[in-house]
Amino acid sequence: MPDPEPMEPTSLQSEITKSFGSVWRRYSDEQPSDAQTEVDGNVVRCVLTDAVGGFNKGMTAAATEEDPSPERPLTEASYRRDAIAAVARTTRRRVLAFVSDHDAKTGVAREVFILEPERRRRP
Repeated sequence: MPDPEPMEPTSLQSEITKSFGSVWRRYSDEQPSDAQTEVDGNVVRCVLTDAVGGFNKGMTAAATEEDPSPERPLTEASYRRDAIAAVARTTRRRVLAFVSDHDAKTGVAREVFILEPERRRRP
């Protein structure tokens, strides 16, 4: 049986975009017009265009709900946990740091994840 082919970077990028995008949709009132992911060593960058307004609306709606879901409230802290979990699960690496920058003026959200370095295998 042939060995499975290693995951190509573009495939990893699309898997991260898909996984992170599902988290974004849970917290946002609208879909971004574009989502791109870049993987550079231990750094993952996700850029979402026309996304901040919908995210802010979704978070405001969740905060003002009269009967919020007791099991899974949508908060900034839960968004952070869910975003980190999505990237960690997809990359199979621990996320050491997460930096989120949402520019309301341009509507662009930039999410940066710093991953634990890959372990080197001994020969």
